[in-house]
Amino acid sequence: MTTVRELLFGAAADEARAVTGVASALPVQEVPPETAARAVLARVAGLLEFEVTDVLVQAWRARSALADAARLTLAEPGTVRRINLAVYAIPWEYEMEFDLRLAGKALTTVTVSVGLDLEVTALTASVQRGRLVSVDGGQYNVAATLAVQGIPVLAKERVFALAYEMKVGSGIPLTDGAAASV
Repeated sequence: MTTVRELLFGAAADEARAVTGVASALPVQEVPPETAARAVLARVAGLLEFEVTDVLVQAWRARSALADAARLTLAEPGTVRRINLAVYAIPWEYEMEFDLRLAGKALTTVTVSVGLDLEVTALTASVQRGRLVSVDGGQYNVAATLAVQGIPVLAKERVFALAYEMKVGSGIPLTDGAAASV
């Protein structure tokens, strides 16, 4: 339920720190550095409007005990697998590059990278019909970083309860075949 944007820019102080950091990283003289920084952050913030748990689910689909249980429960209808993961670590990085423009004129090319290091501990979950159907325990720590032009400008770390953050509804598909088996 917490987005990457909220994690990085949730508090006014975080946004102010990000503006200061981005302004110092941009090689722009045509406009005030804070104006350029706010334009960059506005573009980046829109791209980070996805839930942190989406990164977890994508990793679990790729390779995990949860993915194994999903394949097994899809192949054997009616089975439920209870999964306990002591520790599961996931690094994730995204880099974007775009031109910063003013009145149609390109001022500079900006490279922004966002990194997440997630560590899930003490996860207890159930898988049925290839879907994650319950998260009954566990937490995850997420360390998020934002860099502009290779210069770190913001870092945040938080701990979340998985049962609160991950809403499974009728189940989160963990395999391709699970999407059709509602």
